Amino acid sequence: MSAVTAMTKAPAASSVLRWGLVKRVLFLFVAACGPSASAVSVEAPVVTIPAPSASGSASAEPLVDRRPLVFTAKPQENEHGPARLTDGAIQLSAPIVFAVASATLRPESDAVLDAVAQLMNANPSVRIDVRVHTDDQGAAAYNMALSQKRAEAVVDALVARGVDRARLTATGKGWTEPLVPNTSAENRAINRRTEMVRMDR
Repeated sequence: MSAVTAMTKAPAASSVLRWGLVKRVLFLFVAACGPSASAVSVEAPVVTIPAPSASGSASAEPLVDRRPLVFTAKPQENEHGPARLTDGAIQLSAPIVFAVASATLRPESDAVLDAVAQLMNANPSVRIDVRVHTDDQGAAAYNMALSQKRAEAVVDALVARGVDRARLTATGKGWTEPLVPNTSAENRAINRRTEMVRMDR
């Protein structure tokens, strides 16, 4: 092999070796991420060494083909889904929903209640007061009684999911503590809410 041929092939071979090392590192990274990872696309060079010509020298410079290399990275997720433990409360990122004018929990509340129960079972020292608020539609006494029944229904649902009842209390607030004025349907929807206040602090 001539000196010219050796000089032409050496950079290409070096590039292949370097890229092989990069692929090995990415393979180990993917293995560490696990099966629940989300895909990320990265542009990476693929080096092709051209065949020598009849004269024995390389016929062209090494070809670089950019193809998408896909590896995975584990997504950042809230460990407990729609419920998060803070210093003063369990914060909910989704509402607990009741049937209209009723203390019956709707099925769409199941995921939130599951997350709260999981959180409390993982933190056995946490005690919670479940506080339910209504809007101003109807008499004050009616809404106070309805909110109390709804708070008790939430407690019962958490107990059914394995939370010790001694760690839970229920308080109906009626429409005595609105977040915004009850001047529109949108505002009334904001005021209808369930709060979980920590009592172990």
